[in-house]
Amino acid sequence: MSNESAQRRKYRRERNKLRKVFPSNKPDRFMAKENLRLTPGGLHGWHAHETEAQRRSAIKKTVRRDGYATTVRRLNVLATLDKNRDPKDAEKAKADMHWLQQTFGPSEREY
Repeated sequence: MSNESAQRRKYRRERNKLRKVFPSNKPDRFMAKENLRLTPGGLHGWHAHETEAQRRSAIKKTVRRDGYATTVRRLNVLATLDKNRDPKDAEKAKADMHWLQQTFGPSEREY
């Protein structure tokens, strides 16, 4: 296999003419939001190996500092990334996310 065939084609044929194809300027689908940082400390002390009370205390800190929606998104990303690598940690993140939604989430009102 030659090196040219392994490279991405920069032209495509359209109505018997070659047109140049430009790369899209769209951000990656995953982690598209800039405020969604999964760096160490992004959840202000949340670790899967800690007790439930310690994890929930860290979640409360994160909600105070970064807001409810950002915290839910971060826990969701953790659960998604860990579902194959470490399913037990993913379940803890899902359970904490569910607790967060029940505790801080929007309440259902009757109109």
